[in-house]
Amino acid sequence: MSVKDGQIKWKKLCRVADIMEREIILGILRSEGIKFRQQGEALGQVYGLNAGPLAQVTVFVPEDRWEEAREILNSALELNEGE
Repeated sequence: MSVKDGQIKWKKLCRVADIMEREIILGILRSEGIKFRQQGEALGQVYGLNAGPLAQVTVFVPEDRWEEAREILNSALELNEGE
């Protein structure tokens, strides 16, 4: 899925249903200097839901950095599973 926003074409990186997982992923992207956009259900935030369908967020990155972002996340997740 790609979405064009101004001059940037955004591509879906992942969908997460847990606020902690989302913050980890966004932190990794920030530390690597990769821009991102989030799209999710507003009701989850209004009612303070941390997990489940109403807390789901889709993370988009620029299409030209999608592969790099995917590799970085896969590498980070592999490291966490090995600990």
